[in-house]
Amino acid sequence: MTLTRVVLGWMAVGHLLVVVAATTIRVLVPAAVVWIGDYGEHLLPLDNDPSLVAARALHDPQNLAAAVYNGKLVALPDKADYGLLYSRMDLITRFNFTGPPRTLDEMEQMMAVIVPEVRKSNPSFMGLTGQVSAYEGLTCNVLEWLGADNAGTILEPNRTLSSFNQSSIIGQRVVNVAKRLQKWNQNGWLQLGLSESASSRLWTQGGTLFHRNWPSVAPATVAANVAWAWRMSPMPGNAAVLGGWLWGISKYTKQPEAAKRVLDLFASSTWQRVRALNGGNVPTIPQLFNDSAVCAALPICAVARDLKIVPRPSSASGTQYLAVSKHIFTRWNDMIRGFGGSIEKQLDAMNRAIADTLSIDILGPPTNVSWDTTVSAAFSAVAALEILTLIVLLGIFWHTREHSSVSVRSVTFIIAGLLSQLVVLFLLVGVPSTPTCLGRFWIHGLGYTLAVSSIAARCFRIWTTSLNPFIERHDSASRIAVLGTMPPLLVTIAILVGLSAAGSLNATDMKMETSRYLTCTASNPSLRPITTIVWYSWLGVQMLAALWVGLKASKLAVGSASQEARTLTVSSANSAFLPVILIPFVDLDLVDQSTGFILRAVAIVIPIAVFIGVYFVPQALQAIHGLKNQASTSTQGLETGLNTFQVTQVDQKKTEADAARPSGDPQIVGTAKVGIAAATSMPALDVKALANQSFKEHVHASEGILSARRSRRAWLAPFMPWTLMRGFILRQEGMLVLQHFSTTVHTHLHAPVLFEFCG
Repeated sequence: MTLTRVVLGWMAVGHLLVVVAATTIRVLVPAAVVWIGDYGEHLLPLDNDPSLVAARALHDPQNLAAAVYNGKLVALPDKADYGLLYSRMDLITRFNFTGPPRTLDEMEQMMAVIVPEVRKSNPSFMGLTGQVSAYEGLTCNVLEWLGADNAGTILEPNRTLSSFNQSSIIGQRVVNVAKRLQKWNQNGWLQLGLSESASSRLWTQGGTLFHRNWPSVAPATVAANVAWAWRMSPMPGNAAVLGGWLWGISKYTKQPEAAKRVLDLFASSTWQRVRALNGGNVPTIPQLFNDSAVCAALPICAVARDLKIVPRPSSASGTQYLAVSKHIFTRWNDMIRGFGGSIEKQLDAMNRAIADTLSIDILGPPTNVSWDTTVSAAFSAVAALEILTLIVLLGIFWHTREHSSVSVRSVTFIIAGLLSQLVVLFLLVGVPSTPTCLGRFWIHGLGYTLAVSSIAARCFRIWTTSLNPFIERHDSASRIAVLGTMPPLLVTIAILVGLSAAGSLNATDMKMETSRYLTCTASNPSLRPITTIVWYSWLGVQMLAALWVGLKASKLAVGSASQEARTLTVSSANSAFLPVILIPFVDLDLVDQSTGFILRAVAIVIPIAVFIGVYFVPQALQAIHGLKNQASTSTQGLETGLNTFQVTQVDQKKTEADAARPSGDPQIVGTAKVGIAAATSMPALDVKALANQSFKEHVHASEGILSARRSRRAWLAPFMPWTLMRGFILRQEGMLVLQHFSTTVHTHLHAPVLFEFCG
């Protein structure tokens, strides 16, 4: 026979010796259930050991859970302790209650009825005694009170803080439990400042209705030979904090197989039965609570079967359990006493302190809107529909380009810009990365500039050329569209390059009070206002320029051209209005992420829907109509030199007045043609015919129709609009007098204003 000496690491002087035992000569190491996080890394995993399968199967899974470290079983139970409730049954039955309280509500009701009556003869009588003092005992009491209301364990096994979000179900329950205990203390029902031994003495002296303690109080009560009836029962909700000891095997041992055989003995039902009968140790094997001999020695048998074990957060705390427990009992001690501010404030401070101690990301995963939410699905569907609509409209414009009143190249640029904004909406869903952020800004910036500058270029063309019917060959609309968009695009690219190089467009973790999200901004807070000012200023300058040119073009009396400019301007103003109102709420973190996504999405899809309905659809219908009738005279004139234009009411009245003048006076004769732009427009004039008929030679002057534009600088002249005027050449005076059609005011030509004429 071979004998193997197995050294037990049972300690006598403290926790430190257990740690030393696990790492030196000891083979079997004892551990209190709250110490497993301290040195679990030094113990052998036992999960998959075939020699211990039978031993593991004997024990209550709730007890085994206390021996888990980093997801691995590293010890087996030796004995257990459970928090229990001791009740004065003589008083409970006297006041017509049937038994110990099963809930916190029942406990409160009993104290409210019984305590005031008993205090008439015993003023110091208490409702509940326990371990309500700033030490580990209060942590156990708090966890049982929370367990009675299914309010979590503060620090959960997965290292989350279940009461951090006080608006959650668990958070609200924790707040309610704390308020209840504070109320009990304010009512004078709760005895503060006692340890296990001191509170036990008060109980055996008959000074309290209820008493929370460990199973050892039962034999102490019997030994005290109390004169009143009492009962041991589970705490309300059957919640019981687990105490007791475990056995583990040092992973540094050279005798692992021998140690496993000894551990198999210590974890057996035979060994636990002997220790229960001879030492009063509470077993962790459920079948022993059906053993009559064990139950005769341990009154807990009748109670243990129904206990709902509440583990202390030792495994999740690791080596920092003592610090975590201190955060718990310190804050709860203050909350129960009403110190340190509101309960909500104290709970928040406790959770943040625990998170700091354990380096836990208390804010949880980012709260960015995900693809599986209703709002993202709804707006994605709307964006997809708008994308399809824009593509169909673009196909119509290209197919009917010979009969369309708009420049197909300008429309292509505008639609491309709007499509890019809709693509950005899809990039707003999910947690962004730095490449996603760069994509957002580059696609948004280039698309925005392409659309807005194309609108500006189109309106500029209408504004500058519509009132010059004498130009036989304009610059092509495509050339103007390209020239109008290139400079702004180059500026946008330069700004984007600068912001990208400075790290201002990175995915940055933004931490709020109770949540976090990732957004596209500079990780350096000092760069954020600079980025915001530069970016939005540039976007604003582009929009203001487009609106200014659009307003200028909208005031022209040129029929369909003016109507096109007006609808472009209205659509642009709408697209600017919503972002100006909504986006600050998002960028200033005034709303949550879901609301922020909705606001951004609305600022994209609504303006584009207006563009489609107000501008693109009418133009497409007009182009289709022109294609069917193979004629669109007033719309073709805009590209080849306008032959017709719409006159205002003032112009029409003046024409009628001129027609009534004597034949010797200068007069304008117009031909009546039907305008197609707006129902309120006046009949169009054939300007070339008008020019031929209105040219008059007088004795001292010549009169005619011409187009003019003026500028104080020669290089600005190409950017000035043409204006249709009546001109008078006074030969003797050497003077040219110009008169607008809609006014009687004359302009005398003099330096240094530069005029360019066409007629």
